[in-house]
Amino acid sequence: MSHLRPGVGRLQQARYRRGLDESEYFGEGTDARSSSPPAGRPPQQRVTADLLRDLIAGYEAGETTYQLAREHGLNRNTVAAHLRSAGVTIRMDGRTPEQIAQAAEYYTAGWSLAQVGREVGADAETVRKRLLEQGVTMRSR
Repeated sequence: MSHLRPGVGRLQQARYRRGLDESEYFGEGTDARSSSPPAGRPPQQRVTADLLRDLIAGYEAGETTYQLAREHGLNRNTVAAHLRSAGVTIRMDGRTPEQIAQAAEYYTAGWSLAQVGREVGADAETVRKRLLEQGVTMRSR
């Protein structure tokens, strides 16, 4: 015998079993079969030809997939996939040598990897990798 309620996903059922009222999760006046996405998740956006042209232009002008994703409300992987499908070669790391040098200066001045990443438009782990490649010694946590 299945414990699943018909028409309700496993995540919603787990919340239901933990005692959360559906209205607490989905909001007042809705139920588990609502067509709107859960709180915190933006609705999917179609990438139109105009948007794709903007993505290509921005990327070729030096913006990163992260920056383009934030600017247009998309996931960075979606941006990269559409750029690839349009024949654009994706930079494995969009940092210029000047940006990496600037990141090293910020880090040695005491900034955290996350702070440096926000400043240069990169993930903290990417910053860490690039700094290590440049011979910068990482501070202990």
